[in-house]
Amino acid sequence: MYVFGYGSLVSAVTGPVPATLAGWRPSWNVGSDTSSHPEREFRDAAGRPYDGVVAVLGIEPSPGGVCPGAVFAVDADALPALDRRERNYERRDVTDLVDWPGKPRGCLVFTYVPRPEALRRLVDAGETGREVVVRSRYLALCRSVPVPPFPLRDLTQHVRLS
Repeated sequence: MYVFGYGSLVSAVTGPVPATLAGWRPSWNVGSDTSSHPEREFRDAAGRPYDGVVAVLGIEPSPGGVCPGAVFAVDADALPALDRRERNYERRDVTDLVDWPGKPRGCLVFTYVPRPEALRRLVDAGETGREVVVRSRYLALCRSVPVPPFPLRDLTQHVRLS
């Protein structure tokens, strides 16, 4: 069993194999904030909590498009932890759309597609004037991605203990 990753999910694993996902393209279409991740907060360089929305990479359908990424092997036991990590996304079977040299016959391949509520966070931010940024550190983790349509910001991530 494999996961096709793009963006920061590729950087989270060791030894990913380059692969492509047909019919999709990368997009800065996922919004993350305290409603999606109540256990963490972002702070600016002065240590102040960041109240805006942080845009992260997702994918969107694109007839004829190709999303670059990588695959990595996973055990079924690891999927619940990945699902929690990728809570702004839903796991989807993309076996027939992913290709890489040496792809085993009969293998199963999943990827993570943005959930509607994660897409909506960016739309809502635009409609209400809430600031949207991309974390500089996040962008540095991502490979082969389009230029973000949002400003970069140096924000640090902090986990809330209570």
